[in-house]
Amino acid sequence: MSIIKEKLTDKQLRIIQVIAGILCAAALIVSIYIVPLITSSEKNSIFSYLFLVVFLIIMIGRRKIEAKYRLRLNLFGLVLIDGLVVGILIYALLAFGEIDLDENIKILIVVGVVIALLILGVYLPARRYLKRKESGKLIPIRLPEPAEEPEHKEEDTLKDQDPMTIEQQIAAMTKELDNNDGDDK
Repeated sequence: MSIIKEKLTDKQLRIIQVIAGILCAAALIVSIYIVPLITSSEKNSIFSYLFLVVFLIIMIGRRKIEAKYRLRLNLFGLVLIDGLVVGILIYALLAFGEIDLDENIKILIVVGVVIALLILGVYLPARRYLKRKESGKLIPIRLPEPAEEPEHKEEDTLKDQDPMTIEQQIAAMTKELDNNDGDDK
């Protein structure tokens, strides 16, 4: 899979993040909507924790992918949050049918939420991305590989950490005394 990661361009990785974010948001929304249908007769059912289980699977999977393939999945997170907000908006629209409010107020609330979503979830991140792209300060999706240290440094630190034998302690003290005697004269 790392060969595939290296062959994909940053644009292709971003497209994959958007698609994965949409799919994961859809899975979370379905897990929210399906629970009342499954558990209508039982109050304490294991299915009542379905949203939490799906959410944990997505978050643990995200962290494993980030660590294994050394990728930043910030765009995935943004699309996931936007997808959840859209799902909650749809849920609110369905719930508005039961609330006794004037239709104009309902429309104003929905339009306000949609405008806030578009500004906060789409326009501002896109504007920030385009500014970074223009200035050449675009954060790369791929994380740099950690630098490897030479092996001899590890051996030196291990020698310093080992407890000294009595002979080594005596030799170190004698050397220290010899150095101090030379400084006094």
